[in-house]
Amino acid sequence: MRLRASSAYAGYSSCLPIQVIVIVDISLARTRDLRLIAAAQRSSPSPPYPNLAMKFFSNILAVASIVLVGVLSVVAHPAPRAAKTSPQDVENAIQMVTTMSSTLQTSVAKLDILTFPLQGGIIASGLGNITNTVGQFTATLSGPPFSDNDALVIVDVLTTFVRVHQLLLSTIIGKHSLASMFFLTAPIADALRAIESVVDAFAFALIDLIPTQSGPANAQINALSGTFTQANNAYAS
Repeated sequence: MRLRASSAYAGYSSCLPIQVIVIVDISLARTRDLRLIAAAQRSSPSPPYPNLAMKFFSNILAVASIVLVGVLSVVAHPAPRAAKTSPQDVENAIQMVTTMSSTLQTSVAKLDILTFPLQGGIIASGLGNITNTVGQFTATLSGPPFSDNDALVIVDVLTTFVRVHQLLLSTIIGKHSLASMFFLTAPIADALRAIESVVDAFAFALIDLIPTQSGPANAQINALSGTFTQANNAYAS
C-alpha cells in the first residue's frame, strides 16, 4: 500500500506547481519524523514533552489542508483561453470603421477657407480615431480560418470599406492646398502614415482568416494601398 501511494503521488506531482510539491514533500518528511518521535515516547517510561508530538501533528495537518485547498482551486479553475474571432465580429468591425470613414469624409468635404483654420484639425484627429479602432481590433484577431461562405461575405464588406476609405483619402488630398495654407500638412501626413500602417497589419491578419478568398481580399488591399500612396505623396511636400 505504501508503494502504491508513493507511485500515485509521484505521477500526480508532475502536474503540480513546484511550490506545492516542495510543501507536500516537506510535510511528508515531517510526518515520518513525527512517527519516530511518537514511537520513542511510547517506549520511554517518562517522555519529557508529552504534548509536543500532538501539537506538531496538528500543525502538519493544517499545512496539508492549505496545500490541498490550493491544489483543488488550481484544478477547479483552469486558466481562461483567449476568445476566438468569429466571422460576425470581423463583419461588424469592418462596417464600424466604414461608418467612421464615411462620417469623416462628409466632415472633411465641408471644409473651406473660412472653416479650415478652426476645423481643419478634424482630419488628423479623425484619422487617429480610425487608426486606434483598427489597431485595437487587429490585436484581437485569432482562431482557425473561416469557411468560404463566411470569407465571401467578409470580402464583400471589405470592398465597401475600401471604396469608402478611398473616397475619404481623395477628399483629404483635395484639401492639401488649404492644409498647406494653414500649416496643417505635417500632422495630416503623420496621421496618414499611421493609419496606413495599421491597415496593412489588419490586412495581413484578416487574410490569414480567409485563405480561400485571399486573392480578392489582396486585390482590395492593393487598390487601397495605391490611394494611400497618392495621399502620402500629396502631403509629403
